Amino acid sequence: MNYSLRKLFDRRLIDKPHRQVEGFNHLNAPDIYEINARGRRWLAEDVPEVTTLSRTHSEGPPKHFAHSVGICDALAEIELEVTAAGNEFIPAETILANVTVPNPLKMSCTIEHTFPNGKHERLETFIIPDGVCGIRQAGGKSELIFLEVERCNPVRPLTLGRASMLRKTLCYEDIRSTGLTKRLGKKDFSVRYFHIL
Repeated sequence: MNYSLRKLFDRRLIDKPHRQVEGFNHLNAPDIYEINARGRRWLAEDVPEVTTLSRTHSEGPPKHFAHSVGICDALAEIELEVTAAGNEFIPAETILANVTVPNPLKMSCTIEHTFPNGKHERLETFIIPDGVCGIRQAGGKSELIFLEVERCNPVRPLTLGRASMLRKTLCYEDIRSTGLTKRLGKKDFSVRYFHIL
């Protein structure tokens, strides 16, 4: 596997994120690779029948390396927890397989909040979860889960204009009231927040 990844790296089809050295000891930890624009073009043009990239160009914010690793860790933790309890983990690909709406995880919402200083704000916005998965219990009941990985956003912001725990919480409350997630097959859902350093 390492040899194959090295060949792709030498062909400049994948990169090593430079930020990985901040959180991992690169002297004794395996390298982490990510596909780059040239690699995406190669897959799309030369081997379209082999794969379709689940991570296409999205309208969401760019993910930093530490945030991306946090998302992977959080999803792995949920999957281990679910399977250890004897339930079935449902990955995002399965949830989104039959959805016909473009950008189904880009969910519009209207939020408002009165801050402690008396300032009231109302905002038309949208939210794209960091991750989505599901749980199917042994009895057949299933649950939809949205994942939010927090690294540096404020808990008590001074405005709704920037990303924050408050803004995300308000967005999910509005989405719950509008039933927008029915397009994903479930009206109800839960949100799991993970904090990384």
